[in-house]
Amino acid sequence: MDCPCCPFQRDSWSVPAPPGNAHRRKFWFKSSLWLSFIPFIPLAEEEPHIPTVEQKSLIPFQPSSYQATVEENRPAGTPVTQVTAQDPDEGEAGQLQYSMAALFDSRSDDLFTVDPVTGAISTAAPLDRESKSTHVFRVTAVDHGIPRRSAMATLTVTVSDTNDHDPAFEQPEYRESVRENLEVGYEVLTVRATDGDAGPNANVLYRLLNAGDASEVFEIDSRSGVIRTRGPVDREVVDAFELLVEATDQGQDPGPRSATATVRIAVEDDNDNAPQFSERRYVAQVPEDVVPNVAILQVMATDRDKGSNALVHYSIVSGNTRGHFYIDAQTGTLDVVTPLDYERQYLLTIAASDGTRQDTAQVVVNVTDANTHRPVFQSSHYTININEDRPVGTTVVVISATDEDTGENARITYLMEDSIPQFSIAADTGAVTTQMELDYEDQVSYTLAITARDNGIPQKSDTTYLEILVSDVNDNAPQFLRHSYQGSIYEDVPTFTSVLQVSATDRDSGLNGRVFYTFQGGDDGDGDFIIESTSGIVRTLRRLDRENVPLYLLQAFAVDKGVPARRTPVEIQVTVLDVNDNPPVFEQDEFDIFVEENSPIGLVVARITRKGRGLVRIPPPLAAQSRRARPGFRLACSL
Repeated sequence: MDCPCCPFQRDSWSVPAPPGNAHRRKFWFKSSLWLSFIPFIPLAEEEPHIPTVEQKSLIPFQPSSYQATVEENRPAGTPVTQVTAQDPDEGEAGQLQYSMAALFDSRSDDLFTVDPVTGAISTAAPLDRESKSTHVFRVTAVDHGIPRRSAMATLTVTVSDTNDHDPAFEQPEYRESVRENLEVGYEVLTVRATDGDAGPNANVLYRLLNAGDASEVFEIDSRSGVIRTRGPVDREVVDAFELLVEATDQGQDPGPRSATATVRIAVEDDNDNAPQFSERRYVAQVPEDVVPNVAILQVMATDRDKGSNALVHYSIVSGNTRGHFYIDAQTGTLDVVTPLDYERQYLLTIAASDGTRQDTAQVVVNVTDANTHRPVFQSSHYTININEDRPVGTTVVVISATDEDTGENARITYLMEDSIPQFSIAADTGAVTTQMELDYEDQVSYTLAITARDNGIPQKSDTTYLEILVSDVNDNAPQFLRHSYQGSIYEDVPTFTSVLQVSATDRDSGLNGRVFYTFQGGDDGDGDFIIESTSGIVRTLRRLDRENVPLYLLQAFAVDKGVPARRTPVEIQVTVLDVNDNPPVFEQDEFDIFVEENSPIGLVVARITRKGRGLVRIPPPLAAQSRRARPGFRLACSL
């Protein structure tokens, strides 16, 4: 250490023994420590070390200068190094106490601590290399003798870097504009990112993320961050680019860190596109009687450039020798300004220019006959019939009109004024066809307004009306008002007695909708019943006997008079009600009954039954006579 206030500024010293000592010797010391001098005493004369002014002993560090390295961000208590000094004294005088103090920056005192007994030095708080990378201390060892003696050493602690900082761009978003058609390799702009770390942890490389099609146009230098063109820049293809640039350091502990920035590049227009006409050849049909200053055509050209480079002006280059035509420079509208010759064709060349570049097209103007006649139908009203069962696509009628003009003026187009979904008309022929199935029961007639329109300028037209009558066909069977009928009648009614009435309807019209009733093909109860064909009344044809047939299940039909006829069956249930038309009959005329004497009262001695299902009543006189003649018996009647 070269300190101006310190007498010891050399590495080697020659120290003489104190005067008067017979054993004068010369000693050499090499140290960077502060030195304490002790008189030399031969071994034969050596005595215990008693701290006195005359006796000075050295307390040297081993070594005298320490170097240590500690990673930043390590937790408090991380070991740094251990300093060691030796004291040849014994006992309390030879025990050392260590301390340390920062030499250049007092902030270092808060970051490190030394064990006063062992000399072990450790961190007192996490270190940050970016705040301070080197810490220098004076380490002192003091013994416990009297007087106290000390030794000092230097400690230099270097804080090593860890990758704890992301790269940081100078700005989060960069904006630049370039003109299109730049040469390849043109430097657009430079992005820069810095990293607070050191070494590889601060070595930043750049790349483009998610560039898509932009990667064909731009590239970035991985080390300098310069963005250059690598392909053609065409505003008409892409007028703005948005690039995402990533800056990544090369740290390995704990790993690389990165950051991103957005680069927006606007492409400025060059006048590198000529106007383009929508068609190479335009054709206009102009009637001979066209009045001057009438627009006959509008041409259109577009320019893919932008702004003033895309403004298009129109002009007639050739073919307008007599000045018949005028074109509006801004709109491209072509006007006739003088009368034209009939049956003549004019050929014009027109140009569209943006001031630097231009395109040309041809315009053919055909002068045609004037549209002086309108189409005419032969009649103002037509009526036609069609059966309702005709298939879809059936031609109902062909309506035609005539026009005395020629060419396009005489070409007629037919159309229906109102949209009726059941029918359509062919625009060229006037044929009316069915589009849907027809149903007489839903609608019996349709009225169509049909217009014939020529293709002249201006168009002329005529209108007629077509009435379509739908004819009925027998497409509906009769329908009964009920699914089945029930009736009842007493068995003793006379023949031709009305039992019930059935009824059916038919949605068809005329004979197709007329219904009559019959048991033919059905069940008339083996001839016991008849049905009136017009009214549907079911009557008895014979006398009924409930005891023989208590219930009839009949089947009748409702039949229309269409060709072929349609019929519908129905079930009829007739219940025959009982009347007392049969007298009771005993199974025997005489009964012999034997009864034991002393039989209890109420004992049933016999059961007498009858034939037939009619009610049995005992006349009162007979019952009384039975009780008088045979007082020991009682007759009970049961049904």
